Order: sequence, then structure tokens, then C-alpha cells
Amino acid sequence: MAAAVAAVMRGGLLPRAGRLPTLQTVRHGSKAVTRHRRVMNFERQKLMAVTEYIAPKPTVHPRCLPPPPSPPKEETGLVRLLKREVAAVFRDNRMIAVCQNVPLSAEDKLLLRHQLRKHKILVKVFPNQVLKPFLEQSKYQNLLPLFVGHNMLLVSEEPKVKEMVRILRTVPFLPLLGGCVDDTIVSRQGFIHYSKLPSLALLQAELVGGLALLGARTHHLLQHQPARLTSLLDHYIRQQRDRDSAVSASGKPDPPDPVPDS
Repeated sequence: MAAAVAAVMRGGLLPRAGRLPTLQTVRHGSKAVTRHRRVMNFERQKLMAVTEYIAPKPTVHPRCLPPPPSPPKEETGLVRLLKREVAAVFRDNRMIAVCQNVPLSAEDKLLLRHQLRKHKILVKVFPNQVLKPFLEQSKYQNLLPLFVGHNMLLVSEEPKVKEMVRILRTVPFLPLLGGCVDDTIVSRQGFIHYSKLPSLALLQAELVGGLALLGARTHHLLQHQPARLTSLLDHYIRQQRDRDSAVSASGKPDPPDPVPDS
């Protein structure tokens, strides 16, 4: 009876007869860790320290190395269209001038385009990421140093260099960098010298006049000797006729006249 009272006071209940308690708490004692890492022998420690691999230091600091190449990006439809347009510009035009694309007002740009269009000179603007890959794989690769920053192209099917230089002189803050004329790369000074050349029609007229003069001189030299010989023979025949007529009139032969020297 006393045990039951003590159990009730502790907050527990005695199990009924024939039944086990539903929850039993069992405590297990933890075992002490008796295994420790064995200390390496001192001789072996020295051997491991001597034979430890030391990686060589890089000759160039990793910060100074170029970044790894990024994977090539897939070309969009717009990039492919611009590449085809660039190829057509360099294929169909004989004059291609490179100018620095300075910021202009909308009115100045419209006026410049109108003045150039009157001489069939068009203004083309392409991004450098499209122009440079094309130039690297073409015969115009020497033009690559000109494409730094923003640029514009002045193109025409015929070399209208004189008209282009005259118009660009009215826009001094739009510098001309260089370009090519008939697949010949020229500098800014080369464009200026080219614009001072006479027109093609005048050069052709001078060439035709020079060739005609040479032909006339050649014809004169070829005809001079035969004409001189013919005149001498005519003179000789006239002398013979006069002498024959004089002999027939007097009845005495006259001494023959000497033949004039040529």
C-alpha cells in the first residue's frame, strides 16, 4: 500500500495486473573513445616533408593573363542581313570613303545626305562587330585601322571623289580618314590629290590627240622620201623632154644635164 501511495505521489500509476507499460525509458551508457590517431614517427615526418611536391609558381600572374575565350555566340538574323549588305556595298561600289561619325544635328545630317545624294553618293553606317569580321577575310583588310569608334561610309558606283571632297570641305568637323577607289586603298591626302586630277574625258582627249600627232608624224616620215623621189624623177623627165626638143630644133646633141642630188 505504501508503494502505491509513493507511486501516485511521484505522478505515476501502477500498471494494471497482466499489462506492460506502454512507454519505457531505457538509458544506455556511452562508451568512451579509446582510439586516437597514432602519431607519425619523427623520421617519417621529416621524409614526408622533404619529399612533399611544391608546384612551380606561374611566370605570369594570373591577373595579367587574357581572359579565356568566350564561346561563340549564335548569329542572329539581323547580323546575317547586315553582313550580306556589307558584302554588297564593297562589291557594287567603286568608291568607298571612311569618315568618322561625329554627332550631328538631324538638320545637318539631312542636308549632308541630300547634297551627297545629288551626286549619287550614299551614306552607310554599320556596326564594327559586323564590318571588322568581313574586312579580316577580304582584300580590304588594310582598312581595319580606320575603323576605331563610330564610322560612316560614303559609297558610290562611280568614283565621285571631286564632288565628295568639295562637299566635305563645307563640313570641316566631319573628318575624312581614308578609303579605296577602284580596289586601291588611298589615304585622306590621296583623296585630295585624286580630286585635283583632270576629268576622264579630258585625259582621253589628250591621249587621242597625242596618238593622232604621233600617227601624223609617222605618216609624214614615211611619205617624205617617196614624194622627194617622185619630184626628182619628174624634174629629170622634164629636163630630158626639153633637151630632146632643143636637139630636134638645132640638129646638134647637147651634153646631158647632171641629175640633181636628192
